[in-house]
Amino acid sequence: MINDAEIADRDVEAPPRFQTAEEHAYHYLRDLILAGRLPGGTRLNQDEMAKRVQVSRMPVRQAVLRLHREGLVVSRPTPG
Repeated sequence: MINDAEIADRDVEAPPRFQTAEEHAYHYLRDLILAGRLPGGTRLNQDEMAKRVQVSRMPVRQAVLRLHREGLVVSRPTPG
């Protein structure tokens, strides 16, 4: 899990204005990854990310899928 101390929002550029919730979540997560603020192997909790980005879980889920298609994240099924 990640916490506020590990991610300094001030180090991430603000995304462009007038975008969908999915685009906002995508740019936010992509910028964190590319800035090295989310190191490889970090587990992303969609509920936590949704709260951080101030959107519902679905846009975060779609953003993670997009990042997966681009090779920036690896999706692993949850056991159960």
